Amino acid sequence: NKNKIKINIPSKCPSCNQKLIKAEKEVALRCINFDFCQEQIIYRISHFVSRQALNIEGLGEKQIRFLKEKGIIKNIDDIFLLKRKHDSNSINLYKYNGWGKKSVENLFKAIRKSSTVPFDKFIYALGIRHVGKELSISLSNNFKNLEELIETFSDLSRKNLPECDGLGEIIINSLR
Repeated sequence: NKNKIKINIPSKCPSCNQKLIKAEKEVALRCINFDFCQEQIIYRISHFVSRQALNIEGLGEKQIRFLKEKGIIKNIDDIFLLKRKHDSNSINLYKYNGWGKKSVENLFKAIRKSSTVPFDKFIYALGIRHVGKELSISLSNNFKNLEELIETFSDLSRKNLPECDGLGEIIINSLR
């Protein structure tokens, strides 16, 4: 109709200004700056600590964004170093508004608790494209540990691939 509005499809990421691509047979545009796009990093960390993944209570997107902006965390690994850095006084979370003694202690406790999770939750937490909760469970039932999973999908011959529901070409490539 005459009230249509023309929408300009972006060509650059609104976060990092890098080129956006559209994969074949997909509708979504994706930023190609996987390692350095700040929004992608925040999203990956948020997914990793989410309720369905490692379930770190008290560490949601808002807190992750704050810690990232302050330079306290740069990636997932830094979450597990927070207590050590805080105890050694290289960071002081107490100096920030909303980070009282109780909330910081609860956060450290939740991080410590999350360091032991079922294998399926860990696989899901990795945020491998196209690997959701159900496939994470299936993969965890077919592999004893992370090393075996990595080794199997690093082998390009496909002779060792398990029979998993939903494990098709696209997902195999994502796991590789």
